[in-house]
Amino acid sequence: MPKFASTLVVLATAVFLTLSLTTPAHGRTGPASDVRSIPSTARHAPTGQAQGELICRFNTLADRVHRSSGQASGHAWWENIDCDTNQAVVTVRLQQHVGGSWKYAGSTGKKTVYSGGGSANRAVARADCNASTRTQWRTVVDVDLVGIFDDPFRRYIETENPLTCRN
Repeated sequence: MPKFASTLVVLATAVFLTLSLTTPAHGRTGPASDVRSIPSTARHAPTGQAQGELICRFNTLADRVHRSSGQASGHAWWENIDCDTNQAVVTVRLQQHVGGSWKYAGSTGKKTVYSGGGSANRAVARADCNASTRTQWRTVVDVDLVGIFDDPFRRYIETENPLTCRN
């Protein structure tokens, strides 16, 4: 099962904390970039670190929605690059494309996990396949670092081909 990642880069300045998200160049798994500015009162650069220097980077990872035991299933996890935490709350939800728009389906997976993934360190979302109609699905992933301020960005990862599954 292929996995997809984005890297969150957190930069600090005297007035703003700027969050920049970079994604793979092929762009299949989400927007090319997402930049937001948040007041610096949220988090300052560590003592001795120059303004504008990197504070923290991590990857948001997930697999594509797939069928498993009569359900649509999606997994999500994170990878620490240089953050001062070893845990994050990973939330994953599934969406199906029905009637021209994306609609949430099934259960939300939310779990506090260590970096790196694997069956013990990922969140899982599932939705029952109530019909065999070919349907486009995607995972929606949010990673919140434990003890570190980060952006509200959610990562969207679509299936390459529709699944014979509709909730």
